Amino acid sequence: MGGKPFEETLLSRFGAIMVTCWDHSLMLQRFLHRFLSGFINFFWETIVPNDVFNQHRKDASSAPVQAKPGQVEDLSRCEVLLGKSETESFAKGIRNGAIYPTNYMRHVALGNIIVKQGLVDGLTPSGVHLVSGETYDADTVLTCFGASKLYFPMLPQKYRDIMEAHKYGVQLFRHTIHPDIPNVVFHGLNSGFMMIVTNEIAALWNVARLWGVLKLPPREEMLEEMERIAAWKDANVTPSQPHYFGIGGRCVYLIDKMMHDLKLNRFRKMPNLYAEIFTSYKDRDYKDAQAEFLQKYASRKPASLTAVTPASPTSKKEL
Repeated sequence: MGGKPFEETLLSRFGAIMVTCWDHSLMLQRFLHRFLSGFINFFWETIVPNDVFNQHRKDASSAPVQAKPGQVEDLSRCEVLLGKSETESFAKGIRNGAIYPTNYMRHVALGNIIVKQGLVDGLTPSGVHLVSGETYDADTVLTCFGASKLYFPMLPQKYRDIMEAHKYGVQLFRHTIHPDIPNVVFHGLNSGFMMIVTNEIAALWNVARLWGVLKLPPREEMLEEMERIAAWKDANVTPSQPHYFGIGGRCVYLIDKMMHDLKLNRFRKMPNLYAEIFTSYKDRDYKDAQAEFLQKYASRKPASLTAVTPASPTSKKEL
């Protein structure tokens, strides 16, 4: 936005404040989303789409790709990518075009790449035939079928029953543990932006838990929070394979939450207020998090983890 890649805006503190989420860690966020939801909707449905479309047009016009003889630049072709001419909401379509390769929009505008949203009816001798009746020639067809549900054959059956209960996965507490599966941590399932650093902070969070310096809420409270988050995702997020496991563009919120649990500084760009609010968070902003964690908690590291092993769960509840 404003000439910057969309992901930079999304991953800034400002973007984290504006993005819809199952919860918000700052008072300002809670106020905006509770009492000014109309402004939030206007921001995502009007301001952001127009800004992104304008950025696409700019990229399509300025990229150093020369038109071939007979080619005509048509910037309206770029709009299809985000679903502007479709019945889908912009929030659903934006995931298809927020990030794209260098010169991609230029090739779309020139017609070198044809962007078409539709259902494939079948293959023809020379390409593909769509349900709408259109036929496109293609020398290569890449078929993407998505991913099936995740399976956990390494777990005992009673724990597999929990993790495999739903085809879209299971909502985890802090997206990393299940209170009914003791001594097991799930890393890498929380797909989204900044996935690497999210899992690094989650690793510190779990170390603090195993050291006994982080006290978890009672089991029922964790299950209640997990159910609330799962219900929010059902109501607000298009189902996909990482539906319950994933965090999407809400990574800043989850990192904030875990940093707050650990009593570590979550405002990584301060005292530069402008940078904190308007520049995107990067992995490097958390490069000192481990050192800060060790400085704060190393003296409380137990001699043996057996002394702080969580108690076995008393019951099982599937989401």
